[in-house]
Amino acid sequence: MANRHEIDVDGDLVLTLSRMRLADADAEVEDEDETLQNDELRVSSKVLQLNSPVFKAMLGGKFKEGTELAEKTGPEPYDLELPDDDVEAMSILCQILHNVYVPEIPKPMSLEKLAYICDKYECINALKYCGIVWIRDWLQQFDDEVPPMSDFCHLLVFAYVIDLPVEFSEISWRIFLYHEGPFSTASEQVKMLVDHPLLHTDIISRYTPHPRPEYDD
Repeated sequence: MANRHEIDVDGDLVLTLSRMRLADADAEVEDEDETLQNDELRVSSKVLQLNSPVFKAMLGGKFKEGTELAEKTGPEPYDLELPDDDVEAMSILCQILHNVYVPEIPKPMSLEKLAYICDKYECINALKYCGIVWIRDWLQQFDDEVPPMSDFCHLLVFAYVIDLPVEFSEISWRIFLYHEGPFSTASEQVKMLVDHPLLHTDIISRYTPHPRPEYDD
């Protein structure tokens, strides 16, 4: 049975997303049985098309999905399967696009997953304002208790993708401030940033100090 989330109760589209769940959390590792759990997000196809050129091409053009959506009759919404997309990230994005209140601040790892979704569907502008608020809230919490370096890295990726230069600079400074030992591509603390698929430049190499050239007298 799929979990249905009514983001738009009158929506003409249902996004079906899949995630793996363990059938028995107490089972031995070798005997673990993974089952597929579907989550459904009822949304408005028009809202998605207005905010995402990718969805506009998919649902408003001549692709299979757009043709079937246009030809569909009856009260039931059209089902669009997105098995590769993260459930939580897509849910947050759809809530933002539909002006639905997001009750909790997404965790740093969730924000990185959200960055993947926004990059894929080319809708980063819709996340700018709430992205600023979320990052500032997390940095304020981190003033009282320094988090694992990975949390800073998750936030850095999100700020980079959503194009928040002020927040990106602030997070970068915190990474330098709290990083232990030499800052280089070999650092275990920031290794997730090396060749990250969402970072179009090698950030670690760029900020790693390089030895000055020696000149002969």
